[in-house]
Amino acid sequence: MQASSFMRRIGALTLACMLFLLCLWTLREVGVSGFEDIAPRRMLKSIALYWIIGCSIIGLVKAWGQHRVPLLVLAVSLLVSLLLLEGAVRILQLPGGFLKWKGVPSRELHHTNAPSRKIYAGAYEGADVFVETNSDGLRTRREREEFKTFGTRIAVIGDSFAFGFGVQAEDALPHQLEKLLRRTRGTEDLAVLNAGVVSSSPLLGKLLFERVVSDYDPQAVVLILDATDIGDDYKYEREGALEDGRFVFPLKGPECGESGRLTYYGAVAEILSRRGRRLSDLLLTPIRPLGPHLGISFENDCGYSYYDFNFQVGDQTESSRFFHDRHPLSLTRSYFDTSLAHVKEMADDVRASGADFLLVISPRYQHWNPEESPENWETEEYASDPTYHFEYFRYFEESREEVDFPILNLLDAFQATDEFPLVFREDPHWNAAGNSFAARVIASRLNEEGLP
Repeated sequence: MQASSFMRRIGALTLACMLFLLCLWTLREVGVSGFEDIAPRRMLKSIALYWIIGCSIIGLVKAWGQHRVPLLVLAVSLLVSLLLLEGAVRILQLPGGFLKWKGVPSRELHHTNAPSRKIYAGAYEGADVFVETNSDGLRTRREREEFKTFGTRIAVIGDSFAFGFGVQAEDALPHQLEKLLRRTRGTEDLAVLNAGVVSSSPLLGKLLFERVVSDYDPQAVVLILDATDIGDDYKYEREGALEDGRFVFPLKGPECGESGRLTYYGAVAEILSRRGRRLSDLLLTPIRPLGPHLGISFENDCGYSYYDFNFQVGDQTESSRFFHDRHPLSLTRSYFDTSLAHVKEMADDVRASGADFLLVISPRYQHWNPEESPENWETEEYASDPTYHFEYFRYFEESREEVDFPILNLLDAFQATDEFPLVFREDPHWNAAGNSFAARVIASRLNEEGLP
C-alpha cells in the first residue's frame, strides 16, 4: 500500500467518523428516542475509539505487505507471553484472574452458586475472599458421597449468614460449627455441610433441602433465619409458578444462565474482559439506541434486580426488606406467617427423612450494638425509629407455642457478649469472630438437645 493510498484511506476514515458523529449529534438534538440521553463527551469518546480501531486495521494491512515475517514473530511472541501470564496468574492466585462471584439463575432453586468453581468474592477488610463449590454449587469441597461417609452429618441452610459472606470458607459458621462439635464430642467422624446461598429465604431453603440437600442424607438440619428473609419470601414466591405440579422459577432462556453455570475462559480472558467490557460498551454507545427502531436487541434482557421490591403495608408502600422494622406486628404478621409456613413444611420434610430440625433466629447488629458497623452501606435501609425493631423476634417467640421443633434465638447471646467487633466495619455481615461466636452458641444448643 503506497503512502498516498494509505493517507487517502485514513482521510476517508476520518471523514466517515466525523459524519457519523454529526449524525449522532443531530439525532440527539432533535430528541430521537434513545439518543437524547447520550452525553456529548461519551459520544466523542465512542467515535474516537472507532477511529483508532479503523486506523489500526489500515496500518496493519499496510505493514503486513512489507513486514510479514516480523509480524508473525510478534504474534507468536504475544501468544507465548499470554500463555506465561495465564500460568503466572493461576499460580499466584491473583484475584483478577478468577470468575467474579454472582448468583446463577436456576429454574429449580431461583438462584444458586456456580457448581465446581473457585470464584473471587471480593476483598473484605483487606483480605481477598474466594468461594469454592462442589458439583451441586454448595460451598464445600466435599461431594455428596464423601459427606455421606461421616458418622454424624449436619447441614446448615440459610442465606448469606449461613454461607459465610465476606469470610473464607474455614471462617464461615458451618466450618466453625464442625470444628467445635468435633472438639466437644471428641470425634473426627462428624461433618457439617455449608448449604448457605446468598439471598436465600425459607421458601428457597425448603426447595434446596427437597431437591439437593436431602441427597446428602443429613441427620440434622439447622435453618438460619435472617431479618431479610420475610421480604425475600414475598418476592420469590411471586416470581415462581407451578408447572406440571412442580414449583419452579421460569427463566428467559439459556442465554440468561438457565444452564446454571458460569463459563470460565481462563485467567487472562477474565482480566481482559473487564477492560473489554468498557470498550464494548463504548462501541455500542451509538449503535444500541438504534435497536428499538430496527427491531434488534444488542444485549439479552437478563438482569435481575434484588432490590426491585415494593408492596403495601397498611397505607404505606414499602421498598425495603426491613419493612417489619417500621410497623407493628399487627400489620406485618401475615408476611411472617407465610415464611413460618415454609419453615414448617421444611421441618416436616426434614423429619420425614429421619433427621432432626433446628430453627435459628439470627439478629442484625443494630439489634444488639448499633456501633458495630459504623460505615455500613446498608444503613439507610433500616428504620431510624427503633420502636418496631424487635417485632421480628416477638413473632418467633410467640410462635414457639404452635411449632413442634426447637427454636434458638441468638439475640440474647449477642446482647450479652462483650466481644467486639462481630461484624465488618462497612458491611452488616458477621466477620470471622461473629461467625465463630454464632457457631459456639449453636453448637452448645445442639449438644444440649442431643442433636443429632
